[in-house]
Amino acid sequence: MTALGDIEIAKRSKISADEFWDKKRAAQISAYAQALQELKRQQFIGIYQQLLQKARSFSVSGFKSKLYRDGALSEGEKIHLNIVLKIFNQRISALKGSEEMLRTIISKGE
Repeated sequence: MTALGDIEIAKRSKISADEFWDKKRAAQISAYAQALQELKRQQFIGIYQQLLQKARSFSVSGFKSKLYRDGALSEGEKIHLNIVLKIFNQRISALKGSEEMLRTIISKGE
């Protein structure tokens, strides 16, 4: 396993919100959301926010320490874990930034 440099990891993981929501999927979500009553729309946004908060409260350093604790991880596994954790943190930030876009998608047609 080859370690990726920080620049390469950043390049691969800086995916815009538009790339998360492909056009076909956004249209499907919008059509479904238009059929929902306002209360349901607010509940949907609330659930999204709760899930995002749970993901943000996940202790990456605590998870990493637990895996490192017994010393059984290979160098390749450590490299992979560091890459996955960097991507996780960057995706959380991207999802937080896409919340406004999500609100726009589900409120179309009002």
